[in-house]
Amino acid sequence: MGILFAFIALFSWGIGDFLIQKSTRKFGDWLALFYICAFSTVVLLPFVYKDLGVVISNPKDLAFLTEK
Repeated sequence: MGILFAFIALFSWGIGDFLIQKSTRKFGDWLALFYICAFSTVVLLPFVYKDLGVVISNPKDLAFLTEK
């Protein structure tokens, strides 16, 4: 089962990379990056919204996220 999931991830990664390159050439770097980030924020936010308060409440964790 794990091997099947690994192949699905590999296939999805290849398709995603192809679509990112295609959209970057068509729309430009910044616009493609904006849409990718906006889409991933909407898709992934339901998984982490309950934990955002914990990260913001501790100054050490917040500093860790903002360091370069």
